[in-house]
Amino acid sequence: MYNLIRWTVFLPITLWLLSGPIRAQEQVSPYNARTYFEAEQNTTYIILLYKSESGETLSYEEEKFLSDYSNYLAAFYKAMSDEEKSRYLRFKTQWKEEMIEKQNQEDSDVLVTNRLGINPGKKFLLSNGIYGFVYGLGALYVFNIQESWSIAVPFLSAGISLAYPLMNSKKFEGIDYSTVMMARHGKFIGLLDGTALGLLMFGDPDSNDWAGRAIIATTIAGSITLGELGFHLGKKKKLPEGKVATYKYYSLLVPYLAFSGLVVGNVDYPRVYGGTILAAGAASYFVADRIYNKYMFTRGDMLAASSFGLLSTAIGFGLTPVDERWHMLVPAATALCGTYASHVILRNSKFTSKQGWNINYGTFAGTILGLGVILAIQPESHHLPVILPAVTGMAGWALLVSKYKKQQLKAAISERQKWVDLSFHLTPQNYFINKQIKPDFNNPHKSGLPLFSLKMQL
Repeated sequence: MYNLIRWTVFLPITLWLLSGPIRAQEQVSPYNARTYFEAEQNTTYIILLYKSESGETLSYEEEKFLSDYSNYLAAFYKAMSDEEKSRYLRFKTQWKEEMIEKQNQEDSDVLVTNRLGINPGKKFLLSNGIYGFVYGLGALYVFNIQESWSIAVPFLSAGISLAYPLMNSKKFEGIDYSTVMMARHGKFIGLLDGTALGLLMFGDPDSNDWAGRAIIATTIAGSITLGELGFHLGKKKKLPEGKVATYKYYSLLVPYLAFSGLVVGNVDYPRVYGGTILAAGAASYFVADRIYNKYMFTRGDMLAASSFGLLSTAIGFGLTPVDERWHMLVPAATALCGTYASHVILRNSKFTSKQGWNINYGTFAGTILGLGVILAIQPESHHLPVILPAVTGMAGWALLVSKYKKQQLKAAISERQKWVDLSFHLTPQNYFINKQIKPDFNNPHKSGLPLFSLKMQL
């Protein structure tokens, strides 16, 4: 009798207490903003949606998957509360950047850590030495040093630049590859902006020797300043590598287009060139930011886009002899068209850095092949030696881009997952309710309430 009382009274109470955590979890809806965002990032869905929007023909299986998955996303979004919908709209851009940054970090160059605890990348250390050597050469010209020992200055400058990270280890703690990219970009673009600033301040460098040396001084100062600025900005903000790569590309493209416009406009004033290039350089970051927010390119995407844009510019130079000022319109136009075409082709590709480099290696191989053909046939035309290597390079580019896109689609379809909505409810209190209503199992309308329920929906 005692055992019967124990099992009929204490067991339901125990089950009820144990169901507390389960009931607490039930209050968190599975239809939340983060889960919806992650569902949206399904690789198969993204690739098939892009193919559909681009007008490509889909197979029956692809069309069915796209239709079913679109319906799934629509139903999921409809089931979300207004609060979760608002949260999704508020955070989706941030989540996208975090996802891309994580992907880039998995494929980043491995950062070396020496016994002093310093962790700049190998390329960062190498670039430090190269720029140090360049600064040393510039110093020889600025200070007009022509002594026999002057040859040692660039090497001393390079050595100091290489040793500096070792002497200031705290500065380099906690950096990642995006920081390295920002620092290197700052040093490189600083050479361009420093020269433009020198032209704006001192005018024609051929006017006198002093003006030329002053411009070289601002070039060196600009590279050092922007290099440090890029380093600290990259360390503080931890920008996605794809965003940094987009900045790098447009910081060259936009000033080049502005320079071409001045040449076509028959402008001969160095100060105008300097001021225009500085303004274009500043505007390029605004343009790059808009482009990145629209396409969310990875570093691999921008590596591929850069090589395609360079080849497009080369084709423009090959199409015209560039013996008239207005001829500069042709390579500027092809550079702009090539950039737009690469963005359309690479949209939603999400190539890794390794894939981006492989595409560039394939492009280079195609270009070398074209140069070999030119050397073999030795044409008299001045157009063909430029156009043919660019075209063969583009062929190599297209082959590898197509290869990686097909690999992505194949892998995504093979890993297709079925989305399952599984819920479990434990209701031991129904035991007492059933005792009161005295269920009749022969009558479906008085069969009683269940002690638990399991629901699975595909």
